[in-house]
Amino acid sequence: MEQKVGAFFIHGFMGYPTDFGNLIDEIQKLDIDTKVIILPGHNKEDNTALYSWKNWISHAEENYLAYKKSVDIIYLIGFSMGGNNCYILSK
Repeated sequence: MEQKVGAFFIHGFMGYPTDFGNLIDEIQKLDIDTKVIILPGHNKEDNTALYSWKNWISHAEENYLAYKKSVDIIYLIGFSMGGNNCYILSK
């Protein structure tokens, strides 16, 4: 049985999903499912000062837990204070 592979993207502080450039499109071309979230306060019309790191962690965790129900292996891709991180997680 073939495993379904997914990539879960989390942008960095004061960032936005567009920070990933073409990476999301290129990963989708590899037949890898993608999930891209926007952290609370990071929408263009939001005020980041109304949220804390606790809101961001909670939001990311809730979305990750929901997403992992639909895939077998997850590549976790994100930015942390300007550094690029990638982890591979599986059930």
